[in-house]
Amino acid sequence: MRKSVRSRGGIGAAALAGLCLTALSASAQDKPITTSRDNGDTVKVTVSGDVVLDYVWRGREVSEFVNPGGFGAGAATHNINDFEGYAAIRLNADLSDKVSAVVEMGTKRVDGGGILNWGNAAANGILLREGQVNLSDFLINDLKAQIGITTWSFDVRGKGESMAFDLRHSQQITQNMTLGGTTGLTTREGNGALGARAGTKDELEPVGLVLTYSRDALKVDAVILPAIVEGGFTASDEALYAVDFMYTLDAVGKGSHLGAIIAAHQFVSPLAGPGGELMWTIGGGGDFWLMDRALEVYAEAYGQFGTVAKPAAGPSIKAGGTAFQLGADYHLPNNANNLWAGINYTYYSGDNDQNAGNTTMDRFCAYSNMHDLMILEDMYTGFDWKSNYWALKIDGGLALSLGSGKNNLELSAIFGFARTQSTDTFTPAGALATTVNTHKLGDEIDLKARWLLNKQASINVGVGFLFSSDILKYSMLTNGDNRDKTGSEMYTIGLDVRF
Repeated sequence: MRKSVRSRGGIGAAALAGLCLTALSASAQDKPITTSRDNGDTVKVTVSGDVVLDYVWRGREVSEFVNPGGFGAGAATHNINDFEGYAAIRLNADLSDKVSAVVEMGTKRVDGGGILNWGNAAANGILLREGQVNLSDFLINDLKAQIGITTWSFDVRGKGESMAFDLRHSQQITQNMTLGGTTGLTTREGNGALGARAGTKDELEPVGLVLTYSRDALKVDAVILPAIVEGGFTASDEALYAVDFMYTLDAVGKGSHLGAIIAAHQFVSPLAGPGGELMWTIGGGGDFWLMDRALEVYAEAYGQFGTVAKPAAGPSIKAGGTAFQLGADYHLPNNANNLWAGINYTYYSGDNDQNAGNTTMDRFCAYSNMHDLMILEDMYTGFDWKSNYWALKIDGGLALSLGSGKNNLELSAIFGFARTQSTDTFTPAGALATTVNTHKLGDEIDLKARWLLNKQASINVGVGFLFSSDILKYSMLTNGDNRDKTGSEMYTIGLDVRF
């Protein structure tokens, strides 16, 4: 079992709720939070928090793999509906204009490989979600240091959907190295792959140092994270060391920018070897706002090289994964309802060469947080399929006015045509024991609505339909569920409050 920086103390959800009420009461009376008289240099303490509560109804076919706990072969005979989310309190203490500290405590939505449903004992534990010290003008002007559990990510579009580097909303980098059988120590999808991927839910707490230099249009990060997962000896740790930059191009269009990154990954390979394998990821992209911000065009690409595994005998297994996306969003100018439409192509490589002598793992593995599609892509609600994958996605939306609000009801829809990049091979059990090869991950339609009660609270509704998924069908057959189903559905309604 892996070790990570977590607190499993005896504080319960009731204590967290009490702390929330205390903080809100103090805020309503406009009274400052005081600290010990021995800590007179504390300038200001700010309290904030989040409460996210979602009701999620998953069709039986989705539940069979997203919630594998308690399901044996053929035992998934019902849908699952439950409450999911988290509650957190965040303290931000300014000790001076150059020194601040952040501590966030609360529950987690996913942890340790599973979904933590509200009301279950496992979901009520209070964990250390974030803890860091921030130093401005560290050593030199314009240099910031963040020490502790970092919030760093590399997000080219800046919309919370990093294609390769969002450790706080991802599992270990080895997650996509362990699926299916191994031939020549490379990986591919196969029997049980959907359950292995969709049934592992987790969030990392990367610990280390991030140095950020910002001046004018340039921002550069130096990332030193030796304890993404702490395994004791250095060779047993999962670590990341990276340098990235973002350069603003307001001359092209306000908000436009270019970015690039090079990162070294250290991990314990699930394929073979003593640990301490070293793989590299290099890539970047750009986000360009044109036509007076009516048109957004974006693209990014990544490649991987280095060592994935070190067998006791024979050559090392090398990395060769690639990933890219490109797309555009168009916002109709001078439109009272903020009408927009977009198109996106997303690609993560898989393994095509399954010859016994193959020494390259072509599957792309990273800390991705793409979640456009509720069932196929989203880690919290769906299958979290982000390797050996390509998808063409078309989406759009608009905003309407509800009650006395102005454009406070946001409506959107998305269609995704998804396939695996390399062939998936299944051998169903029993009378259907015939080997099947397929690429058909499925097609998905999602409809979403977001009602903004105010700037800090919203009600969210989502409906997702998956169909034409041979991979879902044959995953069910190999799991002992003999129904001939290629689709399923999901419904969500939730409340997000931030204070």
